[in-house]
Amino acid sequence: RLMSMPIALELTTPVADDRPVFVSGNFSQWIPASENLQMQRTGPTTYTYKFPENFPRPEVLEYKYNRGGWDHVELDFTGEGTQNRLI
Repeated sequence: RLMSMPIALELTTPVADDRPVFVSGNFSQWIPASENLQMQRTGPTTYTYKFPENFPRPEVLEYKYNRGGWDHVELDFTGEGTQNRLI
């Protein structure tokens, strides 16, 4: 089943970094650096991604943030990889 509600993701990182941030998940075959899933920088450490209205999304959206590869995936406060985020 596809969701029809618009979804926007917002991310605040603890460190300013010039590398782009991407969102990857079960809606994109977990490809880590898909150009069409690059988040837009909205401040020195803040990013936003708005899914297009016609983007096919599963009922449960699983995703992670990364900086262009799985060797640069989102980490938790202990420095470990995070669990998948769910919507």
